[in-house]
Amino acid sequence: MGCGWLGLPLAISLIKDGYRIHGTTTSEEKIRQLENKGIIPFLIALSEAGIHGNVSDFLKNVDVLVVNVPPKLRGNTQESFVQKIQFLHHEVKKSKIQKVIFVSS
Repeated sequence: MGCGWLGLPLAISLIKDGYRIHGTTTSEEKIRQLENKGIIPFLIALSEAGIHGNVSDFLKNVDVLVVNVPPKLRGNTQESFVQKIQFLHHEVKKSKIQKVIFVSS
């Protein structure tokens, strides 16, 4: 989850190793880029109000979830990262995900 500056190269590397990758972006324009890299793209955004996008389809048939979402703690658009992760945690508990890897930059 999160195909930005770190998540995208990680996804590409995992695809080269033979893994099937679901990837998320918050940008409609980036969907085609993810597809072109062999990533199954999902338009999903975490916010303090909830998860926007089809998170259940994103999590379907996923064994390992790598969470690589920036906390946005700087600047004028600060949000409660804890609240956003709590929404994600609730969805993960409903899925069949076996492992979660949380990346924090």
